[in-house]
Amino acid sequence: MAISKKTGMLLLGILLIILGALTFIYMRIPGMETVLNIYCIVTGAVIIIALGRVRGIEEIGMLLLGIWLILAGLFQLFNFGFLGSNEIMMVLAIAAGILILIALNWKKVLKNIGRLLLGIFLIVTGVSFMPALGVGGIVAPILAIVAGIFILIER
Repeated sequence: MAISKKTGMLLLGILLIILGALTFIYMRIPGMETVLNIYCIVTGAVIIIALGRVRGIEEIGMLLLGIWLILAGLFQLFNFGFLGSNEIMMVLAIAAGILILIALNWKKVLKNIGRLLLGIFLIVTGVSFMPALGVGGIVAPILAIVAGIFILIER
């Protein structure tokens, strides 16, 4: 059975809602971070596999999103990082967000609110890797939740 784009978007929508909601929940469940990091890696892999051949700007944006999710999960899962890893994550998130926004059909933007918010979320998240700018805060988790909800509705 082939992995479909709908499966990737389903996993992504759920992931965004959970990650956004966890920002507002102050309860820690043992092993929860490990499960979420593995879920992040799996979601990224499913998104990449579902792309098949990368032909356009949207596919490149989704490919970068998949890579970003896999690296984010791996870095957290293995408590690993290296000099420049934050910059790589920042560039991947911002580039994925910009490409997803460029690829949007702006005439039918109301049918693509989930992708619009996903693109904005990725840019905000990428910029939040630059602490001097003070961006992110409460905006990113709210964007994540709303984007996740719309992605689930639209898929």
